[in-house]
Amino acid sequence: MSPYSRILFVVASSVALATAMAPARAQEAEPVELNEAENAFAKAMAGATLVGSFTLGEANPDEPPQLHVERYELGDVHKLPNGQWQMQTRIRYGDKDLKLPLMVPVEWVGADGPHPTPVVVIDNLFFPGAGTYSARVLFHEGHYAGHWSSKEHGGVLFGKILKAKEQP
Repeated sequence: MSPYSRILFVVASSVALATAMAPARAQEAEPVELNEAENAFAKAMAGATLVGSFTLGEANPDEPPQLHVERYELGDVHKLPNGQWQMQTRIRYGDKDLKLPLMVPVEWVGADGPHPTPVVVIDNLFFPGAGTYSARVLFHEGHYAGHWSSKEHGGVLFGKILKAKEQP
């Protein structure tokens, strides 16, 4: 896997923001009761496509970082009894086409206020074959934005969340 493909895979996984790759059926359990904010997040993400860009930390700090296109298709999204969220994802880049069930930790900024904001928080997570990464990605009003990093690279990511009915 080329360095670019490896970073794209990790960024894609981070936006779909994974903490572990586990068989989807193995994590299914009794339905988890959701509060209003969690219910809105589940509805916004299920069946959505995240379309946007990410940057890589470039070797020359005097030049602006280059933007790279990213696209992640989400299927079922639901909260697990352990508090994490499971997302069925399809990640496509180059000649790769990956379908991965991902477990994502979600924290809420402003949970006591009128507009709680979901944020995926990943700290030093090891991805087999790709390295160890950290990320913070927030979701708000049909958009996502965040920062990701590894020992060798880092950057920002941002884009739109398209619901199935909005997609071409």
